[in-house]
Amino acid sequence: MNAEDLPRKVGGLPVLAACPSTDYLPLSGIDGMRGPGRGDFRAFHCLAVCAEDDGSVFVFYCAADWQTIADDWYPTLEDALHSLEKRHPGIGATLVRVPG
Repeated sequence: MNAEDLPRKVGGLPVLAACPSTDYLPLSGIDGMRGPGRGDFRAFHCLAVCAEDDGSVFVFYCAADWQTIADDWYPTLEDALHSLEKRHPGIGATLVRVPG
């Protein structure tokens, strides 16, 4: 998938980078994540790293149609990317930067 094919907004926030996938990705270490009334979840199709105006970052774990399953908040992009790599080793290499 090319950057042009990725959504520009997820969860109402601009997308900085995204990890599209055609397969479910396992989710490890789900502590601190919230699911909007969907209960516990163990896998997701794709994720989006999105910017807040104050420089903080939300990571949205999404279904195949980019609808949010759960989210996690980080004070900086660096913190978000470090946590993602720790939870999902190798995921950094699959993130596609979205031109902004």
